[in-house]
Amino acid sequence: MWKQELGVEVEIQQVEWATYLQDLEQSRFQAFAGLGWEADYPDPQDFLDILFHSESSINHGGYSNLEVDGVLEEARTEPDVVKRVQLYQYAEELIINDAAWVPLWFTGERYVLIKPHVQDYRVTPMIIPKLRQIHFTDE
Repeated sequence: MWKQELGVEVEIQQVEWATYLQDLEQSRFQAFAGLGWEADYPDPQDFLDILFHSESSINHGGYSNLEVDGVLEEARTEPDVVKRVQLYQYAEELIINDAAWVPLWFTGERYVLIKPHVQDYRVTPMIIPKLRQIHFTDE
């Protein structure tokens, strides 16, 4: 489909996990599947700054845009919450316009099928399920 629709020939290589991580660190890929990033806390910094700042050690795509770096650095220390969010939204717009990261799929973790007898399952903003409040009915 990639060849037919985009004129791009793709060769998929599967390697063991340790080799994949080593190749990723040495920037050997033209494209790669991400590592399944999950935020440590629900804040734009935990995605944008960490994954897209030029000097981030886990900016595996090698994305570099000095304007984005400047906006992210300003947002890090901006005390006004509204202005801080605006800065992150602007950085995100720049990143999207550069097509720095092209998602190939989205997981369905925001949609969960739960049997009727499972009660109080909550979908959290940070994706990781919190199971301690779940209980079961007799159905």
